[in-house]
Amino acid sequence: MSTKLSLLTLLVLSSTLLGACSDKMNEPDIEMTETVMMDDTTTNDMDDGGATTDDDIENESQYSCDMADHPSVGSTAILSTLHHMVSGTVKIEDNCTLSVTNFTYDGEGPSVYFYGALDGQYDTENGGFAMGMQLNGRAYANEDFTVKFTSPAPLDKMNSISVWCADFSVSFGDGQFQ
Repeated sequence: MSTKLSLLTLLVLSSTLLGACSDKMNEPDIEMTETVMMDDTTTNDMDDGGATTDDDIENESQYSCDMADHPSVGSTAILSTLHHMVSGTVKIEDNCTLSVTNFTYDGEGPSVYFYGALDGQYDTENGGFAMGMQLNGRAYANEDFTVKFTSPAPLDKMNSISVWCADFSVSFGDGQFQ
């Protein structure tokens, strides 16, 4: 009986912790959309006492969202497969749009987001920041969608992208923009 009670306690605790992580989400300066526009309330901003998000990036930029003149426009990153079957390609389409194509992820990791960073330093202590909606809890199989910024400023703070588990600071797959 105590084993069953312990398992039940563990399940309740896990649910509570996952709920607590969800409660920490706010709206950022980016949104993630599939071919059919997703509700922009699904965007996220982690406020866990130190996580950097696109909200923390100053919105001042010499570029504007209605243009494609940022030096990174046209760059592509091919996501490596490190964990949870992550794969896909991310292209910087214009100053405020990333297109994600053939994206695969099993949806099994906790607190998983696209993260942008300079030189693969995705930890928030090194300037990594969350982009778009939380990815865990849903499996993706060769899917296409876009991630939109409300300011081009994040492009100045990233040359690499990761499918990043914020809880454990682990990349499930990442790539450098070329």
